[in-house]
Amino acid sequence: MSTVAIIFEDSDAYNEFGGTVDEILREAGLEEGEDYNEISDQPPPIKVIPEGTDKLDKEALDTLRKLEGVVVQVD
Repeated sequence: MSTVAIIFEDSDAYNEFGGTVDEILREAGLEEGEDYNEISDQPPPIKVIPEGTDKLDKEALDTLRKLEGVVVQVD
């Protein structure tokens, strides 16, 4: 049960892949505000998913990791 943080390296990465990341999270059954929070005190936002390794399967994590400019941290 580890927390997953999805970090965009810059605004360009967010603009290009923000929608894709949201779609992957929705396909995993996760809804913003209920299953994860978006920290956006400065752009680009960071998506923090508590117990994310229980909610996202290996395939979803691997897909997120393949997106250029998107960093997936598991703590």
